[in-house]
This record gives sequence, structure tokens and C-alpha cells, in this order.
Amino acid sequence: MNESALKRKVINAASKLDRVHWLKIHGNAYQRTGEPDLIFCVDGRFAAVELKVGNNKPTQLQLHRLAEWRRAGAITCVCYSVKQFLEFIKEIKKDEHD
Repeated sequence: MNESALKRKVINAASKLDRVHWLKIHGNAYQRTGEPDLIFCVDGRFAAVELKVGNNKPTQLQLHRLAEWRRAGAITCVCYSVKQFLEFIKEIKKDEHD
């Protein structure tokens, strides 16, 4: 599976979740290089997700951008599968209700 296929599967999974709204970043003329693949609002909490497949790793710039989002208050994650993405969302929801 390539990253585009993973992104489609993650978006499909996210679209079925309650209190989760997503936005695909790539393809925006105003996007800075290295921005996360998807941003989410999960039960009122902001999250940014970088998607990778196989042995691919985020670039230093992608890690830097995720750190910028964290400093601004976002919850961030690099996800390698739909399962990992759903676990990330579950943790955000759990933390919100604890």
C-alpha cells in the first residue's frame, strides 16, 4: 500500500467516527512544505497526523512541523496504519473524558 491509499483508508475510517472532523492538507496552494497529511478536530481537540507506510520515516522537516503543531497545542502522531490511527483517535477521546 502507498501513502495515498493509506490516506484514503484513514479518511474513510475517520468519516465514520462520531465527533471527528477532518481536513486533508495537501493540494492547498497556501500549504507550507512538510505540513502533516491530515488535521482533525476530535471532541473539540485539535490533532495533526503524518501518514507513512512500510519503512518510510518522516523527514526532519515533517518532524519539525509536527513539533510546531504540538507547541501550538495540537496532539500529533505519525501513523503507519488505519489501526494505529484509530488507536490515536481513541486515546484522544479517552483523555478528553478522563
